[in-house]
Amino acid sequence: MRLFRESADAGHLKALTIYGHLLYFRGISPLDKGQGAKYLLDAAKQGDVKAQYQMGCIYEDGYGHLLKSNEHAVRWFVRSAEQGHPLACRRMVKACSNGELGLAVNPDQCHYWEQKARRSLEHVNGLNLSLNH
Repeated sequence: MRLFRESADAGHLKALTIYGHLLYFRGISPLDKGQGAKYLLDAAKQGDVKAQYQMGCIYEDGYGHLLKSNEHAVRWFVRSAEQGHPLACRRMVKACSNGELGLAVNPDQCHYWEQKARRSLEHVNGLNLSLNH
Protein backbone atom coordinates (compact mmCIF):
# COMPACT_ATOMS: atom_id res chain seq x y z
CA MET A 1 0.00 0.00 0.00
CA ARG A 2 2.94 2.31 0.65
CA LEU A 3 3.93 2.15 -3.03
CA PHE A 4 0.38 3.03 -4.09
CA ARG A 5 0.39 6.02 -1.76
CA GLU A 6 3.79 7.22 -2.96
CA SER A 7 2.78 6.82 -6.60
CA ALA A 8 -0.53 8.59 -6.02
CA ASP A 9 1.22 11.40 -4.18
CA ALA A 10 3.57 11.71 -7.17
CA GLY A 11 0.50 12.11 -9.43
CA HIS A 12 0.63 8.76 -11.25
CA LEU A 13 -2.80 8.50 -12.87
CA LYS A 14 -3.50 4.79 -12.35
CA ALA A 15 -2.24 4.97 -8.77
CA LEU A 16 -4.53 7.93 -8.10
CA THR A 17 -7.46 5.93 -9.40
CA ILE A 18 -6.72 2.59 -7.76
CA TYR A 19 -5.53 3.90 -4.42
CA GLY A 20 -8.28 6.52 -4.36
CA HIS A 21 -10.88 3.81 -4.96
CA LEU A 22 -9.41 1.58 -2.24
CA LEU A 23 -9.34 4.40 0.29
CA TYR A 24 -12.76 5.83 -0.49
CA PHE A 25 -14.77 2.64 -0.97
CA ARG A 26 -12.83 0.33 1.36
CA GLY A 27 -11.29 2.75 3.85
CA ILE A 28 -12.36 2.61 7.44
CA SER A 29 -11.76 6.11 8.74
CA PRO A 30 -13.23 9.39 7.49
CA LEU A 31 -9.65 10.51 6.86
CA ASP A 32 -9.08 7.54 4.52
CA LYS A 33 -12.32 8.24 2.67
CA GLY A 34 -11.51 11.94 2.36
CA GLN A 35 -8.04 11.22 1.00
CA GLY A 36 -9.53 8.66 -1.39
CA ALA A 37 -12.01 11.21 -2.71
CA LYS A 38 -9.16 13.69 -3.24
CA TYR A 39 -7.14 11.14 -5.22
CA LEU A 40 -10.19 10.20 -7.29
CA LEU A 41 -10.97 13.84 -8.03
CA ASP A 42 -7.39 14.41 -9.17
CA ALA A 43 -7.58 11.36 -11.45
CA ALA A 44 -11.00 12.39 -12.79
CA LYS A 45 -9.70 15.85 -13.66
CA GLN A 46 -6.88 14.17 -15.59
CA GLY A 47 -9.46 12.26 -17.65
CA ASP A 48 -9.49 8.82 -16.01
CA VAL A 49 -12.83 7.31 -17.03
CA LYS A 50 -13.21 5.10 -13.94
CA ALA A 51 -12.41 7.94 -11.57
CA GLN A 52 -14.92 10.15 -13.40
CA TYR A 53 -17.62 7.55 -12.85
CA GLN A 54 -16.67 7.19 -9.20
CA MET A 55 -16.78 10.97 -8.72
CA GLY A 56 -20.28 10.94 -10.17
CA CYS A 57 -21.23 8.37 -7.52
CA ILE A 58 -19.60 10.41 -4.77
CA TYR A 59 -21.35 13.63 -5.77
CA GLU A 60 -24.66 11.79 -6.17
CA ASP A 61 -24.62 10.97 -2.45
CA GLY A 62 -22.17 13.58 -1.16
CA TYR A 63 -19.35 12.96 1.27
CA GLY A 64 -17.60 15.33 3.64
CA HIS A 65 -16.66 18.56 1.90
CA LEU A 66 -17.90 17.11 -1.41
CA LEU A 67 -21.52 18.00 -0.86
CA LYS A 68 -24.31 16.23 -2.68
CA SER A 69 -24.64 17.90 -6.06
CA ASN A 70 -26.76 16.66 -8.94
CA GLU A 71 -24.98 19.12 -11.24
CA HIS A 72 -21.52 17.75 -10.36
CA ALA A 73 -22.75 14.15 -10.43
CA VAL A 74 -24.20 14.57 -13.92
CA ARG A 75 -21.05 16.33 -15.13
CA TRP A 76 -18.84 13.43 -14.04
CA PHE A 77 -21.24 10.72 -15.22
CA VAL A 78 -21.47 12.39 -18.65
CA ARG A 79 -17.68 12.74 -18.96
CA SER A 80 -17.27 9.08 -18.12
CA ALA A 81 -20.17 7.91 -20.28
CA GLU A 82 -18.92 9.87 -23.30
CA GLN A 83 -15.73 7.82 -23.05
CA GLY A 84 -17.82 4.64 -23.03
CA HIS A 85 -17.84 3.64 -19.35
CA PRO A 86 -20.78 1.17 -19.30
CA LEU A 87 -21.89 1.88 -15.72
CA ALA A 88 -21.86 5.62 -16.38
CA CYS A 89 -23.94 5.04 -19.52
CA ARG A 90 -26.41 2.93 -17.54
CA ARG A 91 -26.64 5.61 -14.85
CA MET A 92 -27.41 8.24 -17.48
CA VAL A 93 -30.06 5.99 -19.05
CA LYS A 94 -31.73 5.59 -15.66
CA ALA A 95 -31.48 9.31 -14.89
CA CYS A 96 -32.98 10.29 -18.26
CA SER A 97 -35.69 7.62 -18.04
CA ASN A 98 -36.82 8.44 -14.51
CA GLY A 99 -36.05 12.13 -14.24
CA GLU A 100 -33.29 11.61 -11.67
CA LEU A 101 -30.26 13.75 -10.80
CA GLY A 102 -32.23 16.90 -11.55
CA LEU A 103 -32.74 15.88 -15.20
CA ALA A 104 -36.07 15.93 -16.96
CA VAL A 105 -37.40 12.71 -18.45
CA ASN A 106 -35.92 12.69 -21.94
CA PRO A 107 -36.50 9.69 -24.22
CA ASP A 108 -34.06 11.01 -26.86
CA GLN A 109 -31.24 11.29 -24.32
CA CYS A 110 -32.19 7.91 -22.91
CA HIS A 111 -31.86 6.39 -26.39
CA TYR A 112 -28.52 8.15 -26.93
CA TRP A 113 -27.07 6.70 -23.71
CA GLU A 114 -28.52 3.24 -24.43
CA GLN A 115 -26.77 3.24 -27.81
CA LYS A 116 -23.54 4.48 -26.23
CA ALA A 117 -23.72 1.68 -23.63
CA ARG A 118 -24.43 -0.93 -26.31
CA ARG A 119 -21.45 0.22 -28.44
CA SER A 120 -19.23 0.22 -25.38
CA LEU A 121 -20.22 -3.32 -24.41
CA GLU A 122 -19.86 -4.54 -28.00
CA HIS A 123 -16.37 -3.07 -28.07
CA VAL A 124 -15.43 -4.76 -24.79
CA ASN A 125 -16.93 -8.07 -25.88
CA GLY A 126 -15.12 -7.82 -29.22
CA LEU A 127 -11.84 -7.29 -27.39
CA ASN A 128 -12.57 -10.28 -25.18
CA LEU A 129 -13.37 -12.45 -28.19
CA SER A 130 -10.24 -11.35 -30.03
CA LEU A 131 -8.12 -12.27 -27.03
CA ASN A 132 -9.46 -15.83 -27.12
CA HIS A 133 -8.09 -16.52 -30.62
